[in-house]
Amino acid sequence: MEENKQKYELTKFEHELLVFLQTEGYNYIAKDSSGEFAPPRLVACDKKLPYHNLSGMFTTYKSNAFHIEGPFGKLFKFVWGGNQFEIQELLENCEVTDHDSKRNV
Repeated sequence: MEENKQKYELTKFEHELLVFLQTEGYNYIAKDSSGEFAPPRLVACDKKLPYHNLSGMFTTYKSNAFHIEGPFGKLFKFVWGGNQFEIQELLENCEVTDHDSKRNV
């Protein structure tokens, strides 16, 4: 019996970014904030982190992790603080769109 997996809508750019991150050894993406009122930033990591590490930001994790601030925090609208997504699962369960008109990026 096949599971009903959630489909994620990705732009071409988001899809290509995930492929690149996975090629570089990253397995998870998430979002966190650099400050109380700062916009969220996109975070990639090679291992899944416990939830409490997300609140302390990925920089406390001594592994292969990085964050991108600025407009990259607006990517992946379905990703919000406290949730980590496996890149492989996103790539296997996505629908790629040709444009960003719905995303207002």
